[in-house]
Amino acid sequence: MNKKIKYLTFFLVFNLLGSCSFDNKTGIWSGVEKEKKKVEGIEIEQNRQKNTVKIYSSESIYEKEIPLVIPTKLSKPVKNSYWKTSDLNLQNFTGNIYFTGINKKFLKKKVGRKIYLWSKILSSPVTFEDNIILSDDRGYIYKINQKGKKIWKSSIYKKVYKKIYKNLSFSIYKNKIYVIDNLGFIYAVSYETGRLIWIKNHGVPFQSQIKVYDNKIFVINQENRILCYDTERGSKIWDIRLIPSFIK
Repeated sequence: MNKKIKYLTFFLVFNLLGSCSFDNKTGIWSGVEKEKKKVEGIEIEQNRQKNTVKIYSSESIYEKEIPLVIPTKLSKPVKNSYWKTSDLNLQNFTGNIYFTGINKKFLKKKVGRKIYLWSKILSSPVTFEDNIILSDDRGYIYKINQKGKKIWKSSIYKKVYKKIYKNLSFSIYKNKIYVIDNLGFIYAVSYETGRLIWIKNHGVPFQSQIKVYDNKIFVINQENRILCYDTERGSKIWDIRLIPSFIK
């Protein structure tokens, strides 16, 4: 009797398993496709790691230098005579430049005054015709020669702006110096005398370096707008709105 019960139980269990479908109809095997995709992703990642060549590891010590697969060639260094705009050129790319006497101080002289925090960033000086154009954080522009002698000093700011920190960016173009600042002013002064030629109050602080090309001035203001002005009078030619900035 016990044997008959065992056989009957085995037959019912076998028949039940055989009638089950390994698909998604009954809901028993749901999620199989997700598992397949997951496994495929793991396999792809593992194969990627297998094919990765380790070139450096803190656990490994190399006694020989690993040669480059592709040879690197540098262009011949160029000796630059003029630096008429920040970052040298319109592309902000200095390239391979030759510097002589970099460890020597060829000029040690204090020009202008610094009265604000040291964390404030001032614009880099520019050079042209053996002269240096630079500014201080009060908004004064200086033209000095290679010996540090001041040729002229110029400022366009009234007394109301006296206690405000000023960060200037300037570029030399066709014997004029074009300037923008963090207050929203854009203006041009004579390279020879420092005399003001024209000035415009944009109203919104500028946050970029100034670039001048083809008688046009290109800047970006604090609201992420690209603006183009003409070099003769400072009139706005066009204005492009980009994605607005959330942080001023």
